[in-house]
Amino acid sequence: MTFLFGCTMTLSCGYDMIEEEDWRVKQEIAIALNEQEDLKEFLSILKELIENKYGDVRIAAIPSYIKTIFETKNPEEVLLRLEELIENKYDDVRIAAIPSYIKIIFETKNPKEILLILEKLIEYKDWRVKQEIAIALNEQKDLKEFLPILKELIENKYDDIRLAAIPVYIKTILEIKNPKEISLILKELIKNEDRNVRLAAIPSYIKIIFETKNPKEISLILKELIKKEDWRVREKITIALNEQKDFKKFLPILEKLIKDEDYNVKSVAIPVYIKTILETKKPKEILPILEKLIKKEDRNVREKITIALNEQEDLKEFLSILEKLIKDEDYDVRLEAIPSYIKTILETKKPKEILPILEKLIKKEDRNVREKIIIALNEQKDLKEFLPILKKLIEEEEDWRVKQEIAIALNEQEKSKEFLPILE
Repeated sequence: MTFLFGCTMTLSCGYDMIEEEDWRVKQEIAIALNEQEDLKEFLSILKELIENKYGDVRIAAIPSYIKTIFETKNPEEVLLRLEELIENKYDDVRIAAIPSYIKIIFETKNPKEILLILEKLIEYKDWRVKQEIAIALNEQKDLKEFLPILKELIENKYDDIRLAAIPVYIKTILEIKNPKEISLILKELIKNEDRNVRLAAIPSYIKIIFETKNPKEISLILKELIKKEDWRVREKITIALNEQKDFKKFLPILEKLIKDEDYNVKSVAIPVYIKTILETKKPKEILPILEKLIKKEDRNVREKITIALNEQEDLKEFLSILEKLIKDEDYDVRLEAIPSYIKTILETKKPKEILPILEKLIKKEDRNVREKIIIALNEQKDLKEFLPILKKLIEEEEDWRVKQEIAIALNEQEKSKEFLPILE
């Protein structure tokens, strides 16, 4: 087996090479060793490399050293060697050892012993040590006994430590059996000075209040929460609210959110708002609401409204709204409106009324609009009344994608193979 520079991989060869004064040679040796499988005989060489005064050499050697000590199969020896690494004078060595060390202590120690070890570890001055502890703890299960450690990590002054600790802290909180206790801890997190902590806590907090509070209490909590100045917090609240099933009692909250000054908040709120007003209000009440909304200058809001309407089954009462959207000045809004509009006119108008509408729409130059119209027509079962216009279109259409959609419709309606060549 070749080691480096043509030298056969033997212990003596390895020692000869690491005696080189040039640190880059040692680094190359460490990198080369990373490619080898069984290095138990070379632990002494690896140990010398991780003690090297040059950081690049140590960093290159650490992966092989840790991998090799795990291959010894003796948990006590593994633990002992990892403990030596944790006590190492070099920060980079300690930091690299933490994930493996955390893993092995959770496999070999009892909770009380683990707690003492973790308490000692987080005393290290280097903040990266704490960050690695937080990341490593994310891989462990059932950390209820270590909540004090996690709490200390999410209250650390360094952002990177808090960000690493937040997921596992919240996951552990949710494993507590008492919903009231969970709610109280999450409530404290919602008030945290760090926006990242607040953002991380919101989904779980929204979920728990819907499970444990009555509608009146929930409304009061939500009103207070959406007063927050930061739009990201309001957006996160709105996303979390979208996960809830029944919003009929919280329309006032949704009405505030769809009027939010930030587009991101409004865009997330619109789908659930549209769905809720369609479930709770009569068409006569809904029409003026939708008309007012689509008059807004923001084309993104109108597009979101159109997408939300597309998800509804029956829009016959809202044809006047769809007619406005299909003529919208914005291309994307018009494009989004086509499926619902085509479906609704087919349900509400006679074929003689529909034909001129379709002809006018199809005359548009944009092939995307034409293709979308044909796809919408293809979703309908009976198009016999529209066969003449489809046959005329297939002759005149230049775009192969639109032509293909028309051919699919004609083949389906006439149950013939006349237009199959177009699909080939």
